[in-house]
Amino acid sequence: LPSSSSSSQLLMNYVFKHPDVDMFFYPTGLNLINHDSKRPNVMLRWSTHPLNAHGKDLLTQPINTLKPKAFQRLITEVVAIRDIQEGEEIVMDYGREWEEAWETHVKSWKPPPLVQQPEDNNRTYKYLSDFDKEVQEEPFLRTLAEQEENPYPRNLGTVCVMNNDYKAHANKAGTISVRKEPNGYDSWPDFRYDTCAIISREEEDPSDADEATYTAVLLPRRSRPPHTQRELDMISDSGEPKFKMSGIPRHAIWFIEKPYTGDQHLANAFRHPIGLPDEMIPPTWRRKTN
Repeated sequence: LPSSSSSSQLLMNYVFKHPDVDMFFYPTGLNLINHDSKRPNVMLRWSTHPLNAHGKDLLTQPINTLKPKAFQRLITEVVAIRDIQEGEEIVMDYGREWEEAWETHVKSWKPPPLVQQPEDNNRTYKYLSDFDKEVQEEPFLRTLAEQEENPYPRNLGTVCVMNNDYKAHANKAGTISVRKEPNGYDSWPDFRYDTCAIISREEEDPSDADEATYTAVLLPRRSRPPHTQRELDMISDSGEPKFKMSGIPRHAIWFIEKPYTGDQHLANAFRHPIGLPDEMIPPTWRRKTN
């Protein structure tokens, strides 16, 4: 998430915590085991392997006296708690606190409006996969001018598929014209994509959308795709290099999620650590209560 955000990052869903301990535990190994409180087949515990012997002394020391690097000496292991059938998914119980938080999230979650600027009021959040299906029903892509009246969702933008060395073909004015086969997009095995803004559409036959081509301004890859001419002008005024390309076919223009607008970046996305079992927490680590 952006540094100015007050939300927790996705990492929170992969760390462990006990409600009585003022510390999060992040495993350095891979952890992709789903939750199931009804029929878990594995559990987490401190490792019984000899390699973990030198870390067991940490369990007897007050947690506030330990340095963060000390916990690298502790090893956990996932062990079966019942017979696991061939092809059965490995699942563990994340704990009651996690499950209650998840159930509350599912009941209360609503798709968020994406209101970041005054002109965004009519631009709601759209999942990219859902929008891709919708936009396929439209014969043509909208230019910046058309988006003034009929905007695309604010969290999405366009990128143009490019040949890696396309800048070498630009003239002195920074303009590139795509030629027909065998020098067009379909013959470019080594490609990249760059943020682009569609500024015009060329329709030789208005009834045949597949034959239409587009002219777009290619922007630095890290630019946020503009939705209006004003936004494009702001990028242009920044001094960043840009190119204009014409003759772009529809299949070479893709929609992407803008940075920090995907599911994992939503302000109301689910964030909660996995619960550590009570038996893993020694008395010296627990928060003192009056």
